[in-house]
Amino acid sequence: MGAVESAPRPTIAARARAKLGELSATLDGAAERLASVATGWLFWPALSAIGLGAGAWAIAHQDKLGVLDTNKLTADDRKHAILWVVGAALAIAAVHLAVNVVRRVRTGSWHVVHSASAANRWLVGLCALPLLAALRRFGVEADSTRLTLALCAGTAIFLGRVAYEVAEVEDPEAETPPGPGRAALFDRLAAVAVASLWGGFATFVGRLAVYTHRALGTRTADLGVYENVLWQTSHGHPLACSLLKSGTHLSAHVDPILLVIAPFHRLYPHPELLIVAQAVWLGGGVVPVYLLARDRIGRGAGVVLAAAWALHPAIQGLALDEFHSIAIAAPLFVWLALLLDRAATRPYLVALALTLACREDVALLLVPFGLVALAARDARARKLGAITAVASVAWFVVARIVIARAGGLLVAGPDAAAYESTFEALIPDKNGLFGLLASVVANPAFALRTAFQEAKLEFLLVSLLPLALLPLLARGKAVLAVGLAACVLASRAAAFGAPYRYAVAFVPFAFALAPAGLARLADGPLPGVAAVDPRRLRRAVLAGLLVASLLVSWKFGALVDNASFKLQAGKPARALSVVEKETYAWVREQADRVPVGASLAATPKLGPHAADRPRAYVYPDRDGTEYVFVDDAELRGPELDKHQKALAQGEFTEVAKRGRMALLRRKQPKD
Repeated sequence: MGAVESAPRPTIAARARAKLGELSATLDGAAERLASVATGWLFWPALSAIGLGAGAWAIAHQDKLGVLDTNKLTADDRKHAILWVVGAALAIAAVHLAVNVVRRVRTGSWHVVHSASAANRWLVGLCALPLLAALRRFGVEADSTRLTLALCAGTAIFLGRVAYEVAEVEDPEAETPPGPGRAALFDRLAAVAVASLWGGFATFVGRLAVYTHRALGTRTADLGVYENVLWQTSHGHPLACSLLKSGTHLSAHVDPILLVIAPFHRLYPHPELLIVAQAVWLGGGVVPVYLLARDRIGRGAGVVLAAAWALHPAIQGLALDEFHSIAIAAPLFVWLALLLDRAATRPYLVALALTLACREDVALLLVPFGLVALAARDARARKLGAITAVASVAWFVVARIVIARAGGLLVAGPDAAAYESTFEALIPDKNGLFGLLASVVANPAFALRTAFQEAKLEFLLVSLLPLALLPLLARGKAVLAVGLAACVLASRAAAFGAPYRYAVAFVPFAFALAPAGLARLADGPLPGVAAVDPRRLRRAVLAGLLVASLLVSWKFGALVDNASFKLQAGKPARALSVVEKETYAWVREQADRVPVGASLAATPKLGPHAADRPRAYVYPDRDGTEYVFVDDAELRGPELDKHQKALAQGEFTEVAKRGRMALLRRKQPKD
């Protein structure tokens, strides 16, 4: 038998290379573990500690928010804040230790990395505290809209991330649906929540609207005009308006929906009926929003989106900014989306007729809605889409050219503020809709520059951030096209500024799209690519949406006093002083003193209180009336000179006077 040959002994160089390879692999593994420890154990706990300590210190020291904003803290304040951060770090370390101990007791072994990661995912919400503290400074929204929106978005993201971790909470919309009894309970709870949102919105916003009116914060245009139209209509003169030069509201807007409202106005012929009814009606928009979201996603999503509707600055602004017939259309837009989704033909056609009757320019907003519906899978929905598009175009042309007798499709009647002034930059030749389209086609760069102004982008973010930008993810977002274009192409700041009421042109449609956007996000490719659970992602987005709605409403809406939300006459009144109550009582007394059949001209802020009569006019536009109800503070330049000259010449007899307000009777009326 031959000798067994032994393997050749590796050379020293080979052994050295092998050892170096092993050492390199060990170092690589150690570096990887160190990086994991740094990011999982150190970075996020450190960030959470800073968030907890610095945020809690700022919240506890409200008087320091101003110097925090400019980083002008004293050395002692800075030391104290750092001590709070150190204390927060110790508290978080204690939480980590407790989590590990509990897991050790339950499982019999240590899972340090896993436990730390789980604790960090929950504690990340503490990072939102400094952002909330910054938002607490009054006026931050006026100083920088972008910063405020970024703070709102960051807070929503952090808290939405925490909501993603809530995996153990029982979900009534789980794949295995609850039994009939529990399903009925969930339905009742959701109904109570939606009814509470409706009632809360109507009560709170309605009260603000009444206080603002009684504080003389409303004007002849628009509340006084609509009050006079409804008074005239309810007394047998359909859509007449003595406050307009033409004598009819049709020269301003074509809104036959007022014929439906007029009989109710007869029951209580006062402006307060209009503004309270408007708040109640707009609050009722929570119902179709809830039903639409419930049908597509589930009850929880429906309640959250209903809350977002009630909190939205545009809806609140529309409810508080005088009275407008277009406000009636806002909930109807969502009803149309719901009924189209259900292919409910007859109710849809009724809702369509009511929506078109709200105002002639509503038809322009419904054209893309109808065109998008043509792509629906259901044949009935496609048919309704075709009817919507055709009926909208036909009604707009008839209303503008035949009924209003305007000179063009975007040329308003003699008593309306011309659309051309709203889009002045894009209609330099004063040739209406065709001039606007010509500017967009011939000079698209200028149109884009007009649309992408900073104030307009901020306006869009204020409008869409409360919906977590979900409408932009939905199919069919072309329904937003006309409304968005109307706002961003406008030249007048009122079209894209607080109280954001012009956002009614697209915000209701955005609410209709939000459920589809969320469904596409959660059911699309993102969960698979990002390795996230679709149901938990949906919950996280809804939580972030609710937080964003609350914060944006806080800083830009009407529910809480802030530096951003203002009406035409200033901030909404949140209470009435003794003087304001006495002044309002005096104004009502004088308005009631004038015989209903007498002619009366009033200055703008007194106009709504004296519009319930057949011959109400604007002073000093109308001369020769039997009575004049005037506030000298509203007269300027030649108007004031003319009025003072008439007083000096003894044209009036003073009936009553309070400060600079007076009710005067003309000695020789001409009207």
